[in-house]
Amino acid sequence: MTPALPPIAQRPGCTVLVLPFASSRGVDGGSAHVAEGVSDELVMALSQLPGLAVIGRGTSSTFRGTTESPVTCAAAVGADLVVSGTVSDEAGELRAEVTITVIAADGGGGREERAERTEVTMTPLSFTGGVAQLAERVAEVCGVTPTDAWRERVRRPISDHPEAFDLYLMGRFHSEQRPIGVKLAMQCFDRAIRLDGAIAGAFGGLAMLWTNFGIFLALPPRGARDRAREQARRALAIDPDEPLATASLLANATFYEWDLALADTLGAQLLASHPSLVVPRQSLLYAHAARGNAEAVRALGREVQRLDPRSVDPVNDFGFALLLVGDAAGAVEVLDAHAALHPAASEVHRRLGLALLEAGDTARAVTHLERSVALSRRHAWGVANLACAHARAGDAAGARAILAELEERGDGGGELVPSVALAAVHASLGAHDAAFAALDRAIDARDYWLLALDADPLLAPLRSDPRFDAVRERVHAIARS
Repeated sequence: MTPALPPIAQRPGCTVLVLPFASSRGVDGGSAHVAEGVSDELVMALSQLPGLAVIGRGTSSTFRGTTESPVTCAAAVGADLVVSGTVSDEAGELRAEVTITVIAADGGGGREERAERTEVTMTPLSFTGGVAQLAERVAEVCGVTPTDAWRERVRRPISDHPEAFDLYLMGRFHSEQRPIGVKLAMQCFDRAIRLDGAIAGAFGGLAMLWTNFGIFLALPPRGARDRAREQARRALAIDPDEPLATASLLANATFYEWDLALADTLGAQLLASHPSLVVPRQSLLYAHAARGNAEAVRALGREVQRLDPRSVDPVNDFGFALLLVGDAAGAVEVLDAHAALHPAASEVHRRLGLALLEAGDTARAVTHLERSVALSRRHAWGVANLACAHARAGDAAGARAILAELEERGDGGGELVPSVALAAVHASLGAHDAAFAALDRAIDARDYWLLALDADPLLAPLRSDPRFDAVRERVHAIARS
């Protein structure tokens, strides 16, 4: 064990990067979920401490298996402190060998590492206690003093059933490998619950996965909302502090119920208990964008860029929210840089294409929308947005051909094609009757994107039509119910 580090000189918002922990060489290759489970729970524990800015798991996962020095990793995300570790498993006992590295100025304009190493031993029953011990040491180095309430909360056992505990960690691990790991994650959470019906985190994990199913068109919105709400409520009945359950209810309030007042309440609650958590900020970006609150969108977006700069979705959501509040140039700036970081991310190209379309660069818009469609294997939203771009470019025949494809996929092929997306294509073609008929179907289906009824620029041609007020009132009535 190396000598202990002195605390960092206190300053607002010390930024912490927890790298994904690795398995030791003596552990079989299937135990990566255990090692990363330690680092993931450490992130969650630290995210509850005011005075720290904890880099999100999406960004930290980009350093998985890195050989870069802590100084290099810290520089990439603006961190002051880097935590890395290795976990070994011997006869059911976990030993975490952890290095805490402070990145400090060296006096010559550069930066240097000052590190301490420590070990923590834990079992499934003492797992959260071991994580809390590590979190307290990180907090101490950062000059932050945890409260007794925090200590009690983060030490609550996950499960007293070893197999259920292992399945829970495996579910968390697979849920981060979206989309390929979603089915495995759900299977793991389900099996964990069958073994231990009081494992709140597994219910919370299922709640978030069900919520996302509706957004990614894997399930009708009503079904996604109902399943997510059921799992979230079961989680919160066991542990009222379960963060993913509350995050799921926040997303439901935003996208499926359009209840922005409830979204504000749940978002404030979650950020009060978990100041560094990124997930609630993603939902709140859309809630503020739906109301046209550009100042709040930019403030939240800056926090997202600080807390999760390299993850695909959060910064992508910020760029899209900027577009929804009318800042197409700002959206292009954010999404152009993000597309360079994630060239194979279809949703980044889709939203960049939409931002370019509103910024008047139709040729580049079509290029990025075509790339999005190719990368996503013709996902319905990307195809619909490409049709809008063709219509905007004066190619009405091309837009109608794409529209026909979407309608056939939805009516004849049984695919979930959002009616709001079809309404946007009809609006781009000037076919208002068809557009309003599609919006009526969208309300009946509870299409989640009705959230952006007053914000989506593709629906702008409809807002001067007297029928639009009736659509708006129907949506607001559902939100009030």
